[in-house]
Amino acid sequence: MIKLDCKNYFLILAKNSRPPLLDILGCYFEEKIKASSIGVRCINGSVNLKDHCTNTSGNNCVGITTQNQFNGFKYGVFINSWLLNSPSKIIHAKFNQQASPNDGFGNIYISGNYGSQIINCDLKSVKHIGSTTHVSFGLYLDGCDGYVVENNTFYGINASLSGGVFVNNSGPGANSIYNNTFMYHQQCIWAQNINYDNTTTNGTGLVMNCNDFQANCKYNIGVQSAYQGANCLGCPIPYQPGGVSTTQGLANLQEVDNVRNTYGTVNCSDENKFYVSTQNNFSTMHGSFQGAQYHPTPPCSNPLEVTDVSGPPTINQKSVWCTVSQHQNFSMAALNDNASTNRYNISVLKSDFDNKLDGGNTILLLDMFDPSNSATAIFDTLIGKDFLSDTVLLAFFGTSGLSDTQIEDLFSKNGPVSPEVWAYIQTLGFGAPLQSTLEDLQLNQNKFSDRAIILGQLTMAHNELGLLDNEKIRRFLDDTTGIAFDSIAAIYALNELPNSAYKLVDVAIATGNFTIAADLISTLNTDPANEDLCDVFGHILNLQSDQEYIETMRADDDVRLYLKSKAGSDKPLLDTYIKGLLAGVYFEREYEVTLQPVGFDPEEEEEESERRANLQTNELSSTISSINEKIIRVFPNPASEKITVQNDDTLENVFIEIVDLAGKVFIKQRCDKSCEINLSSLNNGVYLLNLYQQDKLLGAKKLVIIK
Repeated sequence: MIKLDCKNYFLILAKNSRPPLLDILGCYFEEKIKASSIGVRCINGSVNLKDHCTNTSGNNCVGITTQNQFNGFKYGVFINSWLLNSPSKIIHAKFNQQASPNDGFGNIYISGNYGSQIINCDLKSVKHIGSTTHVSFGLYLDGCDGYVVENNTFYGINASLSGGVFVNNSGPGANSIYNNTFMYHQQCIWAQNINYDNTTTNGTGLVMNCNDFQANCKYNIGVQSAYQGANCLGCPIPYQPGGVSTTQGLANLQEVDNVRNTYGTVNCSDENKFYVSTQNNFSTMHGSFQGAQYHPTPPCSNPLEVTDVSGPPTINQKSVWCTVSQHQNFSMAALNDNASTNRYNISVLKSDFDNKLDGGNTILLLDMFDPSNSATAIFDTLIGKDFLSDTVLLAFFGTSGLSDTQIEDLFSKNGPVSPEVWAYIQTLGFGAPLQSTLEDLQLNQNKFSDRAIILGQLTMAHNELGLLDNEKIRRFLDDTTGIAFDSIAAIYALNELPNSAYKLVDVAIATGNFTIAADLISTLNTDPANEDLCDVFGHILNLQSDQEYIETMRADDDVRLYLKSKAGSDKPLLDTYIKGLLAGVYFEREYEVTLQPVGFDPEEEEEESERRANLQTNELSSTISSINEKIIRVFPNPASEKITVQNDDTLENVFIEIVDLAGKVFIKQRCDKSCEINLSSLNNGVYLLNLYQQDKLLGAKKLVIIK
């Protein structure tokens, strides 16, 4: 192990050739000054952080492994690039900002990057001292795509301004945050601005599956937009910048084919599964309803917040499709499919949707809204259609002469309706009984409209196809013998991934195919809408093909001012490239944006955090005390040196785990029928004693140790 202390950056990568890759194996980095430095900084390159192994056999380690560790630091790893196709890997590393001097911004920051992998890491965050606006984070992905965030543990502190994963403007690509654990954060997963696309691929974006949100997370999943765009009125679901595509998988309405997150919420007024502050679509394709109906601020009106289509979920139990092995990105069910299967499903679902929406002829239905047709005639025609578009629904509910029964029947068949239609209905002044009935239908968490079911399955098929394509591209980018440009180009040519034409330019530049890149830029530039992006591509092409061009750019203040004038664009891809150029060429960087819930008062939250921790402990104790005493018995309790554990005589192959309230495992041992456990290694405190049989939790007891 290499141990280093520093006053600035440990490492700086500022090469422009591809692949500027640095292996960092089993190193120890420690900041002892003022959390003002960066452990590893990479500019327009990539790093590979993984364990050091003393002896290998093929691809397997058969010797002693040593992890990379980062203690302290303003940022542990900081990567920014003006070329997306330079993926980094951060595997099995430890980051601890809670070590002295306790004043970090974030553990890992990655900007402008395609295909990076953050897997099996421990990340501990701490509040940035003196700040009331910046949320410290475990991982911040800014303008990234094709990434893997999997099997990590994100620890916060029992206070405000601590976050797990922030995903900002990472575009509409099919990306996944899978099987991670979050503890003690104000905001666990926060999707900011544009991370979703409903206009070009019928719903593709960030997918969050099989994650565990454990004790004392104020908000589990958040969707927040700093700016609002115009509605896409012709879209099946209203579109605005912001959002995610799904949080759960839905193959059909059978529980066995679903995957889900696990939520440790125990008190509705203190924790919220979802926070939504944008009018775009935020859809869970595993129970519940569309975006505008999520509870935007605490307290929530329903303790469950989200229930399953097939019934309420088993508390703290994942679906059987949430694998605990190294399967990447999505459910095991999806892994059994292939690209051809998803392409076929997309084709069938699109055809089914087009035929059923307005009976396949929206114009014909709109022509019915004529004074010569009675309200009853219009109703009789529309009720016979499988489901209706927002345009037709808006026209129907605005029709005079309808009875309350007709309004209720059509609403029931098509509801829950979109946020736009629901907002319009609330302006119509229906009588109190009818309005109450419609609200019950709209807020029914166990009801899908037929349209939502098809769109949900279509969304999942698009996402799974995109995730499969991303995996293929990552493997080509990992090829140490040279990137297979033609193979990546063939994937982009299918146009199954959003922004494929632009990403092809990027990979052509990254692989040194400069003539091809120039031709692609010229083709794109025939569309005036691409003018700014093509100008930026021109600078990037020159930077990669001419090592002297960086000095030319720095000497030309007009270029710098032009880039600054375009920064902050609501086009995430353009904004990503501009931020990469400003940071890499001109060393100008704005600090990352960490949005907070509207109306959130950090000073009040500091006072609330301790109360919430106590509440968590008390409610957890209350829940545990109700466990069947016949399953598990522990004595003495409180204990000092050792305890005896007895369980049901009929149980075999069972194990005991002793964990703290944050979930850290201290002791694990076999315990069939009866066993004795030595407690000498444990400090005074409150612990949980869990009884498992083949990974199934059978029972739990609170254990108090007093020495």
